[in-house]
Amino acid sequence: YRNIAIVSHSMGSRMSHAFMAQNPGDIKAWAALGLGGTETYAGIKAPVLELYGGDDARVNATVGPAMAKMKELGKTFVEHTYPGAGHGFLRAQDGRDGANLAASRRAWPATIGHLKKYLE
Repeated sequence: YRNIAIVSHSMGSRMSHAFMAQNPGDIKAWAALGLGGTETYAGIKAPVLELYGGDDARVNATVGPAMAKMKELGKTFVEHTYPGAGHGFLRAQDGRDGANLAASRRAWPATIGHLKKYLE
């Protein structure tokens, strides 16, 4: 159980964040599709990949504060925002005139790449 990663979305990302804050050494990588929170990231040791739909105003309002906090803490935080995609773009790939599908096609390889980078 040396190489554990989390891939989460929305509320699952909030739950994952809570878990990692209490078990910081257990998780080696985290890919969150739309975390949408401004939680304190001090307990997170895993490199974080955040993937956002460009048309998710509520969640996107938290990107700047999250990036600033992670940078302040010296943590790895990579963010991609996909234009035109909405919240839950990976689950609703047929929505938004193809923007969700386009985002999914870019986000999934980014997720796999992130996991490979930090789990090897």
